[in-house]
Amino acid sequence: MNSIENDIRFKCYVNHFPSSTKAKLLAIITVLAVASVGSVVNVFTDSQNAINIVEKIVSNRDKDIQWTKGKNIISRNAILHMIKDLDLMVQCHKVKVHSNDKYNEEADSLARITWNEIFSRERIQVNIQTFNTPMIISLWRGLALDISIKDTLQSINEHTWTQKWLNQNRIKCFTNENPFKDLKEKFIRMTHFEANKIKLTLVLLKTKKKLQTVTENWENQKATAMEYSWITLPDIIVGLVPISFVSACKELTGDSILGVKVVIKSIYAFKKHLFSIWKQRCKRLILWEKSKNITTNDKRSNKLKFVSNNSLTVIERKVAFDDITGAPLHDASVVVTSVSRQRFGWLVTPIQGATMSCAVN
Repeated sequence: MNSIENDIRFKCYVNHFPSSTKAKLLAIITVLAVASVGSVVNVFTDSQNAINIVEKIVSNRDKDIQWTKGKNIISRNAILHMIKDLDLMVQCHKVKVHSNDKYNEEADSLARITWNEIFSRERIQVNIQTFNTPMIISLWRGLALDISIKDTLQSINEHTWTQKWLNQNRIKCFTNENPFKDLKEKFIRMTHFEANKIKLTLVLLKTKKKLQTVTENWENQKATAMEYSWITLPDIIVGLVPISFVSACKELTGDSILGVKVVIKSIYAFKKHLFSIWKQRCKRLILWEKSKNITTNDKRSNKLKFVSNNSLTVIERKVAFDDITGAPLHDASVVVTSVSRQRFGWLVTPIQGATMSCAVN
């Protein structure tokens, strides 16, 4: 607005799920909220994504947004709600970034905040109860998830099956060993090494005692472990760091900034160590697959072909393997002779490759 009396500036903050697109959409929402009924609103923004979202809402104003796939569902519905109720005509215009546009530069300056401002300013929140169309909002512990139902179900399904995969302990199936059993001691030593670079007077025994509390449930692979103060191996794999571990590193160094530095460097070094273990496991798995002539099609079909000794005919059946021992589990529904019922055990070595021993039941 060019006139001085109508030159309005507004600045606020938002909780949860921050993104640049969400900030632009909330800025558009504040503009629509003060617009008069039946007016034409021209929106100038440097966010092409925000423009695409608004234009899609305007062109499909009669379509149900909640079943679409994407984020910022609440913001989209708020824009649609105000456009319908206030009978607004919204036109979006793209502004080139850093083009010395007066209002765009001013908007960028308002968006800059200091660390102290994060928790001191007022928040803006969309009241979903005022929407004139029925909506299904996904909730997690009372927090409204600003994503679509499709994305919510996909995230829940992904996390559920990830936890099931972690609990299977697949690393033992092909190597017959668990290299993770000594990783707790390795993690503590790496943390001590990084902290000792900063504070040379550290003693390993004292460091272990301080870190023992935050790593007491190191091998816990349940999803609930991420909600407690201790640090677990799955936490490090997915990139989660509890406050207790950060506090312990701060106490070791005697400085908050140096403590955070130790956290970052120790976890980075430990993840490189995990990568080397996983790389070696993958190499040994490839050797085992080649020794068994297992192809990509075989892995997709999840079937095993074997030859019966008495009839010399090829029989094809599904075979399940024990997650711990790696031995095949026989299907009781398949009728076979006593000669063809066999159990196999594999011994994999980095030098000799893979060998198979066969024992007839």
